Amino acid sequence: MKAALTIAATEGIRNVTHRKVATTAKVSLGTASYHYESLDDLLLEAFDRYIDDSRDRYEHGVSSARSPEELADALIEMVNRHHANALDAVLMYELYAQGFRDPRYRALIQRWSRATKTAVEHLYSPDMAVRLEAVVEGVLFQRLLGDSSMSDRQFRDLLLCILKEETPRPQ
Repeated sequence: MKAALTIAATEGIRNVTHRKVATTAKVSLGTASYHYESLDDLLLEAFDRYIDDSRDRYEHGVSSARSPEELADALIEMVNRHHANALDAVLMYELYAQGFRDPRYRALIQRWSRATKTAVEHLYSPDMAVRLEAVVEGVLFQRLLGDSSMSDRQFRDLLLCILKEETPRPQ
């Protein structure tokens, strides 16, 4: 599955084949195609695991935040981690693109979105979680495309400005 995700990130989901997966994973073609009825089944399971892993990393960073400042710092760290690992971030956007075409992938995106918002809701309302998700996704997308005009300091100031609109829940 890691091989399928690597190919999806470097060449796009539509360029993933059993042969490329086998070559990348250094296994026989029969081994690569035996366990899955179709390439879509392989990709869906690979992205399902990717979403679970991403959710776990996100929740770990965000759930430990106990103040607006700690939450802002955790979100900035998450964006920087994604930006530093371009393949990881590209995978998310490959998943988004595929989600426009296929409702099964859209369901994975929706699961990811629910998880990111739920992680924030230990401190803030669902409405605030929606706003934060939009801002974080926007900044990450801009940075991945090479627009690094918003510094971490500016990003932190923006997050804190948004977070000040609501009093955090007591911890």
